[in-house]
Amino acid sequence: MTGRGSVHGCPGGLDRCVQVSQRPGPLELEPQNEAQVRQVPTPVGVPRRDGVHSELSKASEAFQHAATVYREIGDRPGEGNVLNLLGRVMKDAGRFDEATNAFQQARAVLREADDRPAEIGALINLGSALGDEAHLGVASDRQQRFAAAISAYQEALAISRQTGDRAAEDAVLTNLGVVLSQAGRLEESISASQQALALSRAANDPGGEAKVLVNLGIALRHVGRIESAISASQDAAVIFRQLGERSSEGNALNSLGLALRDAGRFEEALSAHQADLAICRETGDRHGAGLALNNTGVALQKLGRFEEAVSAGQVSVDLCREAGDRSDEASALGNLGIALRPAINAAGHHKPARRAYSTAHAATVVALASACRAVVISVRAGPGKVSHSPAQIAGRFRWRSRLRRTSRALMRSPLQVGRSGRSGAMRIRAR
Repeated sequence: MTGRGSVHGCPGGLDRCVQVSQRPGPLELEPQNEAQVRQVPTPVGVPRRDGVHSELSKASEAFQHAATVYREIGDRPGEGNVLNLLGRVMKDAGRFDEATNAFQQARAVLREADDRPAEIGALINLGSALGDEAHLGVASDRQQRFAAAISAYQEALAISRQTGDRAAEDAVLTNLGVVLSQAGRLEESISASQQALALSRAANDPGGEAKVLVNLGIALRHVGRIESAISASQDAAVIFRQLGERSSEGNALNSLGLALRDAGRFEEALSAHQADLAICRETGDRHGAGLALNNTGVALQKLGRFEEAVSAGQVSVDLCREAGDRSDEASALGNLGIALRPAINAAGHHKPARRAYSTAHAATVVALASACRAVVISVRAGPGKVSHSPAQIAGRFRWRSRLRRTSRALMRSPLQVGRSGRSGAMRIRAR
């Protein structure tokens, strides 16, 4: 999905890429992951494979060699663009420190070359790497990383306004709204998204408008402006449907379902999540289907339809496990465990049903504890990412105390998680 403008000097221009992941509710296994993303899932705890590491090293060496050649022949914009590409490769591989270093070098070179549009692109990429690293819990100094990401976007915003590049300004404001939301600065996030929305509408860019509306809806929901969040998500879903962007439409429907659930409109929330599920099945997104089923199950619980909630939860667990995403598997297991308790009660004196549900509930508690521990010892990321210490990750997700409360919490309220954990928004990526 391409944006309306391009950053000159950044091959491919500016791309709007869907990110999502909403995990609301009183018992969030990933406290700040709020939305749902259409991305190919990567297993938690994937060991560093020699082949992958070797290919990354070769790519890094090739880009560094190209940067050296450009430097020697005095082509500073070429050097900066190659460094920018190197950073993107490292970021996609989850090697955030190397990505950040490459983007910083690219920015310095492009600034020296007075290539302002390309400098904006490097700053956007830098902000994205810093924000993702903080949001995914990889960095121990999360708040400092968020602050650095915000600073990078603010610098890019200043340049775009100085140069009158409205498309770049829109891109920066969109991304700035995302990272501000991740950092918990929700009112500022709303302000940035509203500015981006005005620019998208002025440019007659419905795709950009819809993406910003999803971001805006997420932030509005978190500050308790539920009706406004519902309206924004509905508008986004309509636009994506008109554009034929089915996956993005599903993301908007999922956000809509979460907002409707917060408003107590459970039948409508169920319809939104089921529509999202249908799109996931249509597009072959099995991981997304698992997460949509998770939300569907929570809506069914709210409606007292516990047997259906158990059925949805069991399929959700299987699909998340198939995807190798232990965090989402843990979330699905938690909701399944919550649905099983009233299902046991509803079985009454029907001993086979009670026995089956009770056995499933016990197995769910054990599986949830195992999934939580798996998340503690590994960071969800792409191939080649280095694992971090349990203490460092526990500091991010507070898993240790949560593990002690898992069984008790299962009996209380749903986890109400959404799609695979990412930023909860739709970003613009500088090529």
